[in-house]
Amino acid sequence: MDLTEKRIALVADIVGSRSIRERMAFDQRLVRCLTSLSDRNPHILSRYTLIGDEVQAVYSGAASLFEDAVTILATIHPVKMRFSYGVGTLIKPINPEQAIEMDGPAFYRARDGVNALKETGYLFTVVGDVPRVDLVREALNLVSHEMDEWNENRLRTLARRQDGVPVKEIAEELGISDQAVYKTIDAGALEVIMRLFDEIESAVETGLR
Repeated sequence: MDLTEKRIALVADIVGSRSIRERMAFDQRLVRCLTSLSDRNPHILSRYTLIGDEVQAVYSGAASLFEDAVTILATIHPVKMRFSYGVGTLIKPINPEQAIEMDGPAFYRARDGVNALKETGYLFTVVGDVPRVDLVREALNLVSHEMDEWNENRLRTLARRQDGVPVKEIAEELGISDQAVYKTIDAGALEVIMRLFDEIESAVETGLR
């Protein structure tokens, strides 16, 4: 393993985990989602792993970071999760099957970020040598503020639109009209948020070089 190569480490924290009813069923639902995302995301180096009240993972690239995060949020709604992405190196070999027993600056930064999110109440942050990282964080703060009170349908609509699913198919999945989906997209500025996520992922990708 090249210890000089930068990676992205995720440390994500379940909000209000102690108040979750039927925790076993919740964990099972979350693990199914994490397994599916791990299987389909080609940038996963260490699979999404639920460890107590946290989820960890390691990525080789930034594409799909926020697509995965929104899918997780839609799956666990109304429970929330904070996502902190640390960009940096690792000092232990990557465990491809479980994101455990790894260490290094990428994880230190992700941990610092999730601790900061606990203070601010926001949902996303990026920590590391990323271009215009302060602007990136403020943009994520704004998105977090907008998403804080979203209902499940809006989260699911964003997740499916990020995945390229047509409006008609989303409407069928949600049991609503095409017009209602378009209204949801417009009311939540979902297309703008998708483009913003793409730009932030590009900045994070640049930070890996």
